[in-house]
Amino acid sequence: MRWVVSLATVSTLCVFSLWGNADVESRVSLLECKMKAAHDDMFYECRGGARFASGRPFLNSNGFWAIGDVLYWTSYQGGTEIAYSTETDPSGQVPNRIRSLNFDWDVGYRLGLGWVTPHDNMELSLLFTRVEPDGDFGMRTQAPNELNGVILPGISDFSRALVDWHLKYSTLDFELSRSYFLSRYFYLRPYFGSRTAWIHQGAELEFTDPAAQTVLSHLRNDFTGSGLRVGSDSKWFFARHWNFFMGASASALYGKYAVETGANQTITYGADIATSVYRMAISAQTQVGLGWETNFSCDSNQIAINVGYELNYWWRQNQQPILESISGSDHVYGARQSKDLGFHGLTVDLQLAF
Repeated sequence: MRWVVSLATVSTLCVFSLWGNADVESRVSLLECKMKAAHDDMFYECRGGARFASGRPFLNSNGFWAIGDVLYWTSYQGGTEIAYSTETDPSGQVPNRIRSLNFDWDVGYRLGLGWVTPHDNMELSLLFTRVEPDGDFGMRTQAPNELNGVILPGISDFSRALVDWHLKYSTLDFELSRSYFLSRYFYLRPYFGSRTAWIHQGAELEFTDPAAQTVLSHLRNDFTGSGLRVGSDSKWFFARHWNFFMGASASALYGKYAVETGANQTITYGADIATSVYRMAISAQTQVGLGWETNFSCDSNQIAINVGYELNYWWRQNQQPILESISGSDHVYGARQSKDLGFHGLTVDLQLAF
């Protein structure tokens, strides 16, 4: 209010001074009067006078920023129905009970560095993500027979099946972006760049027959690929320092799948397979949550804390073969699973600009 009154007073005096002399020099003097009034009344510590809005929050830093995320994620994947059992009930029906793999929750991390260039505030950033959820399950039948047992393709009458599955997920993202404040409360950051992914999977399987003989088997499904990634982040500031945020991206990677399966002895048919195949891998990522941020040290630094739910989905990631034996022969035929892989969970993000 003091600034409004002062500026109005000075402006009025300047206007009165022009009534007697309306030439160019007087007009320049009027403009100088107004700017001096704005400078004097807007002066405060850490800001040497009035500043014009740039469409984004003022941050007098060197343009560098760093992030560190804690991830609490789990995973799910199709094509992990390793075994199923048949159990007779008193009515004579034979229901099938399928067991799928359940992954544990795991703590991972994401690290990143970025730089806001002097050219139009374009940003360059590099992000690395790592998480390793494991999974396992077991199935047991006390007295297997023709209508009651743990069954796999080509295998029957086993009393127990155990599976231990290891999954290692890593991505390296390079982004070129620019952030905008489309309004006083809404922020948008579109970006594009590249992604490199390493998704390594391995499983150890153990089957036990009624005579306590054990068959060991293993699976491997490793993917390595690189490609393009595009996306956008947004924030809606609903209170001082607080915002709701949302982000989404999509990527297309071309890479190699290394697939292997085998056992320590013949299981009806000898199924030892090792092969490589090159495929496109399509993935999508989205995140929503609540954020808080503020400037400090005379606007030379900024800190932000974000807590959100994140979902990463990869199509056709499981390329393990589905093997079936032909009845009455030792021949085997099969096809690739081409099942999807997903990660989801809590992401806690800490950002520092300096």
